[in-house]
Amino acid sequence: MRKSRRHQNFSWIVVASLLLTASPSHTQESSAAGLVEQNFLEQLASARKAHNKKLEVGVLGELGMFYSQTGQFQKAQSQYLQALELGQKASGANHPDVARICANLGFVYQQTKNFKKAEPVLLKAMGILGKTKRVTVA
Repeated sequence: MRKSRRHQNFSWIVVASLLLTASPSHTQESSAAGLVEQNFLEQLASARKAHNKKLEVGVLGELGMFYSQTGQFQKAQSQYLQALELGQKASGANHPDVARICANLGFVYQQTKNFKKAEPVLLKAMGILGKTKRVTVA
């Protein structure tokens, strides 16, 4: 049975988290995170080469999540902003995937104490989800 790309990406994030928490040295932590980051960047390059905008949005979102979970909030913000812009063009401003990206971007803004930016994107996510009646965000 073939796993979905989203499931594979989530698996990479879980593996990285386990390696980062179990690693006895900073060098191993950097190595594990580097491998996961490299995997996402290769997937992103493939999506761009194939001109698959929806896949590109998904990989950007997963890369943003990886950066967020590893405390690299500036990089996470950058990935989410790219995903948001592309996602709105590819799927429309009211698509549930756009809501997920907005929610994740809002989380990053909260983590960096940028509450003025967090509020509008979180409200946008809630508005989209209210219209689509889809409540799963992550």
